[in-house]
Amino acid sequence: MQLQWIVGSMVLDLGWTPAPSMISDLPEDEDLAPVYAYLAKSPSALVRRAVAAKSVLPAETVAILASDSEPEVIKEVVNSHRDKLSEADLIQIIRRGWSDVNTSIAVRVEDYREADVSAIAKLLAESEDPWVRAVLAGNEWAPKAILKQLTVDPDASVRRAARSSLKR
Repeated sequence: MQLQWIVGSMVLDLGWTPAPSMISDLPEDEDLAPVYAYLAKSPSALVRRAVAAKSVLPAETVAILASDSEPEVIKEVVNSHRDKLSEADLIQIIRRGWSDVNTSIAVRVEDYREADVSAIAKLLAESEDPWVRAVLAGNEWAPKAILKQLTVDPDASVRRAARSSLKR
């Protein structure tokens, strides 16, 4: 798998270095879905991350990217495709324990409509990272039962954030 640029009768092998910026410049066009699906399997995490930023990806391509091994790709997926991530994908992602990624989910947990938001919030509330729990506790749209649970968290900042969110 490599990137080539065809100019007239010349074929230039580009490798993957220029691909992320080229992908970013491609239009948000559903007709390019097969191209994005192909690029989602690139050996370059930078390419996969650029693909993950495209809003026109079908659910199948999002699922491929959701199983990526690189946190920066996953973070782009959870930020760009809240409406397409399945509950199984989210559970798999959260269980990896990547704080930066889990914080991104906690900020807008209510937007993951393809999943049981209460189940996802419960997993985040069980995170070993107090920052993930604090961000979830600060989300006034998180399920109230989870916010109530976080009012007795071992971390004082989590308790304060949960109490504040429940008052809003």
